[in-house]
Amino acid sequence: MGIPVKLQVFEGPLDLLLHLIEKNKIDEIYGEDSIEVLYLEDRQMNSKIIYKEEGGWKCTSHSEIKCLYNRADFKKDNTIVVRECTITGELYISVICGKKDNKDFQISDTQNTIFTKKEFVNKNGEQISYNGYLGKEKPKNYVIHLDGEEISIDWNESDIMIV
Repeated sequence: MGIPVKLQVFEGPLDLLLHLIEKNKIDEIYGEDSIEVLYLEDRQMNSKIIYKEEGGWKCTSHSEIKCLYNRADFKKDNTIVVRECTITGELYISVICGKKDNKDFQISDTQNTIFTKKEFVNKNGEQISYNGYLGKEKPKNYVIHLDGEEISIDWNESDIMIV
C-alpha cells in the first residue's frame, strides 16, 4: 500500500501533471477518454498517452500503444505515424518534418484535425512535429495535405512503409 502524500499546491497527480505541462511547455492533445502528452527527451520527440480508469489516471505502457500506420519519406524528410491507445481505442497522429530554409510546413487533412506544432533539434537537425487527435475510428478516405503534397492513408497497407 502506498503512502498518501498531500501537497498544499496540488490536489492530485493530474494537478501536478498539468503544472508540469505548463511549466515545461509540454504539449498535450485531448481525446475523448485520454490525453497524449508530447515531450522532448534526449533531443527526441516522445509521447505518452494518459487515460482515466476507475482508480484514477494511468499512463500507458508501450504494449498498450499500437502503431497503425507509419510512413517515412527520406527524400522529403518527413514521417507520418498513426498510433492507437488500445485501452481507449483513440487514434493520435504525428507528422514530423525536417525544417528547411527556416519555413513552416502547411498541414491539413480531410478530418479538419487541429494540429499542435513543436519545433526541436535532434541528430537529424531542425525538426517540426505536428500532432493531432483523429477520434476513435479510422477515418475513411483519409488524406493529409503536407506542404502541397496530398498523401492518402491506406489502412490496409503494412504497418511500416518507406518511400
